[in-house]
Amino acid sequence: VHLVFSDEADREDFKRGMRMFHPTVPENSWTAVVANANRAQLKALGMNPDGDVKQILASWKKWFGIAHLMDLGDEAPVYGLMLDAEVMLYSVTDCGPNSPWYKLFTRIQQLEASGTFPVSQVSKNATFMGEEHGCGYDRGIIKRNADWVTPGGLNCLRKCMDRGCKEVAEQIDLCRFSWWTDIPYVNLAFASRMFAHLTSRQWQKRMGGIYGYKPLDSDGCEVQGPDRHKLLMQRIRFPMFEYICYQQWCVLNEGFSFRDVTSVSGLAKWGSYLEDPLPGSRLADLHPIWVSAETVVASERGRIKRLTEDKPPLIIFHVDHDGHRFNVEHYVKLWKPVVGGRK
Repeated sequence: VHLVFSDEADREDFKRGMRMFHPTVPENSWTAVVANANRAQLKALGMNPDGDVKQILASWKKWFGIAHLMDLGDEAPVYGLMLDAEVMLYSVTDCGPNSPWYKLFTRIQQLEASGTFPVSQVSKNATFMGEEHGCGYDRGIIKRNADWVTPGGLNCLRKCMDRGCKEVAEQIDLCRFSWWTDIPYVNLAFASRMFAHLTSRQWQKRMGGIYGYKPLDSDGCEVQGPDRHKLLMQRIRFPMFEYICYQQWCVLNEGFSFRDVTSVSGLAKWGSYLEDPLPGSRLADLHPIWVSAETVVASERGRIKRLTEDKPPLIIFHVDHDGHRFNVEHYVKLWKPVVGGRK
């Protein structure tokens, strides 16, 4: 398990808390990855360190974790998972060798072998944050990711007649949101090819112009060595909702497709249909590898089709959204004195 920390202070807080609250967990059971996204780094990528850059920084940290895995060379895994910290096992009592948990790798392989990413259309009626409707907000996110990952940006995307280009353009037009519709796995071989594109002179020049920073006048191939991908990260500013750009890269370049599951999942209010499913949703029939706290509660209360036991989810995300139900309020109280005012 590789855990990404913002800086050394974050890592030390975590180590101290683990020794206090979970002394039986050995430190060699997890690896700390320190991103060190400091003020100078943020400025170099055209960001205001004193502004609201939380989501951009979160995207950068997750991709830094993927870069770290790619730099492991022969020891690198096949996949990396870009998860938030607020996750827990779906079943905390059934995790032995014959349990569903031990099928995580196999299920990710099966998901990738399908060559598809599940998507659903976003409602034009439900509002986001009480103002803009969900589709309007999400379409902006989809467009920014597509502009970011497509060579030449949206102008080229609309002119391109390749199947992948048409699918990404249709994703924008039909407001098909793909972020966190299942576990956000990344094939490291695909990510390496994506990094080669992102560090090219052409991409750097275009992104520098968009975000207002001075790009480095060199190609990624000129950076070599054991920490190559982490060094390349220093010149890449990722968009919010970072997994969408990876999915779009796979549709544009790796033969993948978007699979519209709206008839099963129902419309998404905003974001992923897994985050806050509409009443009557049959998303259980999709057998997602992970689900949100809201989905679990909706399943338990009969608002949506009950999650299956024969092929259950393995991970729950956003458990902090219902701290009482998932017993995380207790841990928040324990850890708060350890981390102090740090976020």
